[in-house]
Amino acid sequence: MRPLGWRPVTAFVLSLIGLGLAAFLTWGHYFDQAAISRSCSMTFGSVSHGVINCGAVTTSSWSSIFGVPVALYGLVFFVFMTGILSPVAWRSPSLNIARLRLAASIAGVVMVVYLVGVEALAIHAICIYCTGIHIAMFAIFLIVATGWQETGWARFVDAYDEEVARQEERRAREEAREEALVVNEAAASRRTPRASRSERKRVATRQ
Repeated sequence: MRPLGWRPVTAFVLSLIGLGLAAFLTWGHYFDQAAISRSCSMTFGSVSHGVINCGAVTTSSWSSIFGVPVALYGLVFFVFMTGILSPVAWRSPSLNIARLRLAASIAGVVMVVYLVGVEALAIHAICIYCTGIHIAMFAIFLIVATGWQETGWARFVDAYDEEVARQEERRAREEAREEALVVNEAAASRRTPRASRSERKRVATRQ
Protein backbone atom coordinates (compact mmCIF):
# COMPACT_ATOMS: atom_id res chain seq x y z
CA MET A 1 0.00 0.00 0.00
CA ARG A 2 1.40 3.38 -1.03
CA PRO A 3 2.29 5.96 1.68
CA LEU A 4 0.06 8.92 2.51
CA GLY A 5 0.43 11.94 0.25
CA TRP A 6 0.45 15.63 1.17
CA ARG A 7 -3.33 16.02 1.47
CA PRO A 8 -3.89 14.23 4.79
CA VAL A 9 -1.04 16.03 6.53
CA THR A 10 -2.03 19.44 5.13
CA ALA A 11 -5.69 18.98 6.04
CA PHE A 12 -4.72 17.93 9.56
CA VAL A 13 -2.54 21.02 10.04
CA LEU A 14 -5.33 23.26 8.74
CA SER A 15 -7.77 21.66 11.17
CA LEU A 16 -5.38 22.42 14.03
CA ILE A 17 -5.22 26.05 12.89
CA GLY A 18 -9.00 26.23 12.78
CA LEU A 19 -9.20 24.59 16.19
CA GLY A 20 -6.79 27.10 17.70
CA LEU A 21 -8.62 30.12 16.26
CA ALA A 22 -12.02 28.78 17.31
CA ALA A 23 -10.70 28.12 20.82
CA PHE A 24 -9.39 31.69 21.04
CA LEU A 25 -12.70 33.17 19.92
CA THR A 26 -14.61 30.97 22.35
CA TRP A 27 -12.32 32.00 25.21
CA GLY A 28 -12.73 35.65 24.25
CA HIS A 29 -16.50 35.38 24.11
CA TYR A 30 -16.74 34.04 27.65
CA PHE A 31 -13.74 35.65 29.37
CA ASP A 32 -12.18 38.60 27.52
CA GLN A 33 -14.13 40.02 24.59
CA ALA A 34 -12.12 43.24 24.79
CA ALA A 35 -8.92 41.33 23.95
CA ILE A 36 -10.44 40.15 20.70
CA SER A 37 -11.73 43.62 19.87
CA ARG A 38 -8.41 45.32 20.58
CA SER A 39 -6.32 42.78 18.67
CA CYS A 40 -8.11 43.20 15.35
CA SER A 41 -9.21 46.68 14.43
CA MET A 42 -8.01 48.98 11.67
CA THR A 43 -8.57 51.95 13.94
CA PHE A 44 -6.06 50.94 16.60
CA GLY A 45 -8.31 49.74 19.37
CA SER A 46 -11.62 51.30 18.43
CA VAL A 47 -14.37 48.72 18.27
CA SER A 48 -16.93 50.92 16.54
CA HIS A 49 -15.26 51.73 13.22
CA GLY A 50 -13.29 50.01 10.49
CA VAL A 51 -13.88 47.24 7.97
CA ILE A 52 -11.69 44.86 9.96
CA ASN A 53 -13.49 44.88 13.27
CA CYS A 54 -13.63 41.67 15.27
CA GLY A 55 -15.60 43.29 18.05
CA ALA A 56 -18.43 44.26 15.73
CA VAL A 57 -18.59 40.70 14.38
CA THR A 58 -18.23 38.74 17.61
CA THR A 59 -20.68 40.89 19.60
CA SER A 60 -23.37 41.26 16.95
CA SER A 61 -26.75 39.58 17.15
CA TRP A 62 -25.50 37.21 14.45
CA SER A 63 -22.70 35.89 16.65
CA SER A 64 -25.00 33.41 18.40
CA ILE A 65 -27.33 30.71 17.11
CA PHE A 66 -30.03 29.46 19.50
CA GLY A 67 -28.25 31.27 22.29
CA VAL A 68 -24.94 29.47 21.70
CA PRO A 69 -21.99 31.48 20.34
CA VAL A 70 -20.93 30.60 16.81
CA ALA A 71 -17.35 30.35 18.11
CA LEU A 72 -18.36 27.46 20.36
CA TYR A 73 -20.01 25.67 17.45
CA GLY A 74 -16.78 26.16 15.55
CA LEU A 75 -14.70 24.82 18.43
CA VAL A 76 -16.77 21.64 18.69
CA PHE A 77 -16.74 21.25 14.92
CA PHE A 78 -12.97 21.55 14.66
CA VAL A 79 -12.42 19.14 17.53
CA PHE A 80 -14.36 16.64 15.45
CA MET A 81 -12.57 17.61 12.22
CA THR A 82 -9.15 17.31 13.83
CA GLY A 83 -9.96 13.74 14.77
CA ILE A 84 -11.42 12.74 11.42
CA LEU A 85 -8.61 14.49 9.50
CA SER A 86 -5.84 12.86 11.51
CA PRO A 87 -3.47 10.57 9.61
CA VAL A 88 -4.89 7.59 11.51
CA ALA A 89 -8.40 8.41 10.30
CA TRP A 90 -7.18 8.96 6.73
CA ARG A 91 -5.62 5.48 6.79
CA SER A 92 -8.81 3.83 8.03
CA PRO A 93 -10.28 1.46 5.42
CA SER A 94 -13.81 2.33 6.60
CA LEU A 95 -16.02 3.73 3.85
CA ASN A 96 -18.24 5.38 6.48
CA ILE A 97 -15.32 7.43 7.84
CA ALA A 98 -14.40 8.60 4.34
CA ARG A 99 -18.00 9.59 3.63
CA LEU A 100 -18.37 11.30 7.00
CA ARG A 101 -15.19 13.32 6.41
CA LEU A 102 -16.51 14.49 3.04
CA ALA A 103 -19.98 15.28 4.43
CA ALA A 104 -18.50 17.25 7.35
CA SER A 105 -16.29 19.22 4.95
CA ILE A 106 -19.30 20.10 2.82
CA ALA A 107 -21.29 21.16 5.89
CA GLY A 108 -18.36 23.26 7.08
CA VAL A 109 -17.94 25.12 3.81
CA VAL A 110 -21.70 25.76 3.61
CA MET A 111 -21.51 27.33 7.08
CA VAL A 112 -18.53 29.40 5.94
CA VAL A 113 -20.50 30.77 2.99
CA TYR A 114 -23.32 31.69 5.36
CA LEU A 115 -21.02 33.45 7.85
CA VAL A 116 -19.15 35.36 5.15
CA GLY A 117 -22.49 36.51 3.77
CA VAL A 118 -23.53 37.72 7.22
CA GLU A 119 -20.28 39.65 7.63
CA ALA A 120 -20.55 41.25 4.21
CA LEU A 121 -24.28 41.95 3.99
CA ALA A 122 -25.50 42.35 7.58
CA ILE A 123 -22.59 43.36 9.83
CA HIS A 124 -20.47 45.17 7.20
CA ALA A 125 -17.30 44.21 9.04
CA ILE A 126 -14.74 41.42 8.92
CA CYS A 127 -13.12 39.50 11.77
CA ILE A 128 -9.61 38.39 10.82
CA TYR A 129 -9.78 35.42 13.18
CA CYS A 130 -13.06 34.31 11.63
CA THR A 131 -11.55 34.84 8.19
CA GLY A 132 -8.64 32.61 9.14
CA ILE A 133 -11.10 29.90 10.11
CA HIS A 134 -13.03 30.39 6.86
CA ILE A 135 -9.89 30.07 4.75
CA ALA A 136 -8.78 26.97 6.63
CA MET A 137 -12.23 25.38 6.23
CA PHE A 138 -12.43 26.16 2.52
CA ALA A 139 -8.96 24.71 1.98
CA ILE A 140 -9.93 21.59 3.94
CA PHE A 141 -13.01 21.19 1.77
CA LEU A 142 -10.94 21.39 -1.43
CA ILE A 143 -8.40 18.89 -0.09
CA VAL A 144 -11.02 16.39 1.03
CA ALA A 145 -13.17 16.79 -2.09
CA THR A 146 -10.22 16.21 -4.42
CA GLY A 147 -8.41 13.66 -2.28
CA TRP A 148 -10.71 10.64 -2.37
CA GLN A 149 -7.89 8.44 -3.68
CA GLU A 150 -5.90 9.32 -0.56
CA THR A 151 -8.55 7.89 1.76
CA GLY A 152 -7.94 4.60 3.49
CA TRP A 153 -11.01 3.16 1.80
CA ALA A 154 -9.77 3.92 -1.72
CA ARG A 155 -6.28 2.70 -0.85
CA PHE A 156 -7.78 -0.50 0.58
CA VAL A 157 -9.83 -1.05 -2.59
CA ASP A 158 -6.75 -0.45 -4.76
CA ALA A 159 -4.71 -2.89 -2.70
CA TYR A 160 -7.51 -5.46 -2.86
CA ASP A 161 -7.80 -5.08 -6.63
CA GLU A 162 -4.04 -5.48 -7.00
CA GLU A 163 -4.10 -8.65 -4.89
CA VAL A 164 -7.01 -10.07 -6.92
CA ALA A 165 -5.14 -9.30 -10.12
CA ARG A 166 -2.02 -11.04 -8.79
CA GLN A 167 -4.04 -14.10 -7.78
CA GLU A 168 -5.70 -14.28 -11.20
CA GLU A 169 -2.30 -13.99 -12.86
CA ARG A 170 -0.93 -16.84 -10.71
CA ARG A 171 -4.00 -18.94 -11.46
CA ALA A 172 -3.61 -18.33 -15.19
CA ARG A 173 0.07 -19.34 -15.05
CA GLU A 174 -0.81 -22.53 -13.15
CA GLU A 175 -3.53 -23.41 -15.65
CA ALA A 176 -1.12 -22.79 -18.52
CA ARG A 177 1.46 -25.10 -16.89
CA GLU A 178 -1.15 -27.80 -16.35
CA GLU A 179 -2.29 -27.56 -19.97
CA ALA A 180 1.29 -27.75 -21.19
CA LEU A 181 1.89 -30.83 -18.99
CA VAL A 182 -1.19 -32.56 -20.43
CA VAL A 183 -0.10 -31.76 -23.97
CA ASN A 184 3.41 -33.06 -23.30
CA GLU A 185 2.08 -36.28 -21.76
CA ALA A 186 -0.24 -36.82 -24.72
CA ALA A 187 2.60 -36.23 -27.14
CA ALA A 188 4.85 -38.62 -25.23
CA SER A 189 2.20 -41.34 -25.25
CA ARG A 190 1.83 -41.03 -29.01
CA ARG A 191 5.57 -41.40 -29.47
CA THR A 192 5.77 -44.58 -27.31
CA PRO A 193 5.87 -47.69 -29.67
CA ARG A 194 2.98 -50.14 -29.29
CA ALA A 195 4.05 -53.63 -28.10
CA SER A 196 3.64 -56.48 -30.60
CA ARG A 197 0.94 -59.15 -30.16
CA SER A 198 3.51 -61.86 -29.25
CA GLU A 199 5.06 -59.60 -26.58
CA ARG A 200 1.65 -58.91 -25.10
CA LYS A 201 0.97 -62.68 -24.99
CA ARG A 202 4.29 -63.33 -23.17
CA VAL A 203 3.46 -60.65 -20.63
CA ALA A 204 0.00 -62.14 -20.14
CA THR A 205 1.37 -65.70 -19.62
CA ARG A 206 3.88 -64.40 -17.03
CA GLN A 207 1.07 -62.77 -15.11
